[in-house]
Amino acid sequence: MPVPRVRTWNHKTTEQLLLSPEWKSLLAQRDWYPIGIKTHFLFMFPQFMASVGVASTFPPGFTRVTALYEDRYMRGVYDPREFSVLAREIIRRTELDPAWIDQYEADFLAATQRLTAEVERAVFDNVERDARMIVERLVRLIDVEVEAQSYGYLTHVFTLTREEYWVSTHLAELAPELRSEDRAILMQPTRPSFLQDYQEAIHQIESGMSIEEVQRGYFWIKTSYETVSELTEAQIRADALLSGEGAFDPVIIQKKVQLIEVVKESERLAAFVHVLDVLVALQDTRKANVLRSNYAIYHLLLRLQPQVPEWSIHELLSFTPTELISLVDGTLPVDQRERIQARNHRSVWVATPAWFAVSTHDEPVQALSKLLEPTLESSVKGFVAYKGTVRGSARIILSEHDFAKMQPGDILITSMTRPEFLPMMRKASAFVTNEGGITCHAAVVARELQKPCIIGTRTATTSFKDGEMIEVDAEKGIVRKI
Repeated sequence: MPVPRVRTWNHKTTEQLLLSPEWKSLLAQRDWYPIGIKTHFLFMFPQFMASVGVASTFPPGFTRVTALYEDRYMRGVYDPREFSVLAREIIRRTELDPAWIDQYEADFLAATQRLTAEVERAVFDNVERDARMIVERLVRLIDVEVEAQSYGYLTHVFTLTREEYWVSTHLAELAPELRSEDRAILMQPTRPSFLQDYQEAIHQIESGMSIEEVQRGYFWIKTSYETVSELTEAQIRADALLSGEGAFDPVIIQKKVQLIEVVKESERLAAFVHVLDVLVALQDTRKANVLRSNYAIYHLLLRLQPQVPEWSIHELLSFTPTELISLVDGTLPVDQRERIQARNHRSVWVATPAWFAVSTHDEPVQALSKLLEPTLESSVKGFVAYKGTVRGSARIILSEHDFAKMQPGDILITSMTRPEFLPMMRKASAFVTNEGGITCHAAVVARELQKPCIIGTRTATTSFKDGEMIEVDAEKGIVRKI
């Protein structure tokens, strides 16, 4: 199965979607793994393509990804059973040939280098002179992005589901001699994250690196799924004041070596831990690729918009890549503005390795809304990322527009934290997320800041309301109203 590409990925109509076996199986599904994020359509569309592109880089991959998109907030869902299938395949490959992961990493990093080069050409070259050339550049960028991210989205396998966590279970099978606390160390990152690399680059300013060099290397780092911001000299100087916070600790590498040495199945354990180390690093690379790509997409749209002045930047961010091609070809539907307004208001997205569908029709929208309707609970249970117990005021933060609500000591509740959430996380007394895995942003930052954190609750953002007093018991993994 080839990686999806803009010009060849099959687009199904609403009627074709409703008749498809994938839609019928979707309606029969009763267990979901949710992902929630405020985003622009054009930023998220390539990630959707790449999610099902995993089928080409690591079969069987994900066979279907679905989302309900309402007022630019995407509630995406996976079938948790597919996480289990991929987890078993990772274990099987590692037992047969532990070196498989090294080739997989090499392929991903080569694709990421191609993406980085395409991003830098889009941002710095400025050679395109007309709308058609700009759109061609954008389509090429998205194709290269999807190719790279189709490797990166395998790391979704670290997602926590309602079942016992597969990584913890397999580590316990390989190393029953170790305590659970020791096995947790084996899951920690052994390479610096892109944020830690950025902080190290800032630190190098004291040794002669120029601010311009930092800006050139990390121009994309203040971008998110929702906003695109420039990395200014003032921001770099402000970040320099935090340069010691969350620094990478290389001691963890030696700790892992010492733990592996005392285990009977040390060779098998070392192979599996190596796979974990690589996949954790690739997950971080995938996240950086999102920011790079979104920055470049926005930059290209800024150059395109003056040539199509009837369309605003925000409207262009709501186009599909193929609609942008139609825009410059003169074949855009006359009701395009109404289409994107309806799409942003409420739409269903379904993607498979072979096709995608985006529908605003009532039947699929209402059916998926009913399936995803949240249940209100007085308590939720998740996985402990950092221990502790805290009581405080719940603060629901779904996007950057909610940041102003956050007060010192509040308990931050969100679908999943991302780098732009860091200032809010420093204010918070604890973090609670719907999503997450052992290497998710919230878990890593919780360890760095030593704040109680529970991840993978699935419904925390809908079970609690702003201002409610709650208790985060990050000993038992329970959040409850008080």
